[in-house]
Amino acid sequence: MERMALKDAVILTCRYDAEVTRRHCTRCGPHWPHVTAVGPSAQQGAAPAVTVCPGESGRGLRICDGRYRYVVEWLIVDQDAERRSAELREHTGPYWEVEQYPELELYRVVYEGKRRECERSIGHLPHAESAYDTVRWGTLHVYCPGLSEREYNLYEYRWCGDAQQPDRSVIYIVEG
Repeated sequence: MERMALKDAVILTCRYDAEVTRRHCTRCGPHWPHVTAVGPSAQQGAAPAVTVCPGESGRGLRICDGRYRYVVEWLIVDQDAERRSAELREHTGPYWEVEQYPELELYRVVYEGKRRECERSIGHLPHAESAYDTVRWGTLHVYCPGLSEREYNLYEYRWCGDAQQPDRSVIYIVEG
């Protein structure tokens, strides 16, 4: 675990119990999470049904998924000041809660190997469950990305591997 600071970090939280999917998104290239559809609620008087695109990282934009059970949240670091400014103006509506940090102190953990969520349903830190050796990649791990709780929030920036390449997760731990 390494201590570090992220400059110009944003924690973006969806205020609604939203479905997160890229299905309705029409944007191409890197973009922030955004509301793609709002429909009527299933029950009278309940909040509307909201669909959110999780965005796409790239070109100086890093979107890390919050590791929560019931909250839709992201840690976003955008190096493009113009794009960040425009997106922050767009995310002032009723669907979003935005927290900006000029410098966010946190811990970083990196795992490579096979990502597998463990059976613990309560909050816990990321951990390796086992290790295995490969000729091409050296020692890899079967790891769990953890689950946020009151003392800390976890955010995961993940690359999905395939038969030729391992999964890779950079997990940020924010005390809070």
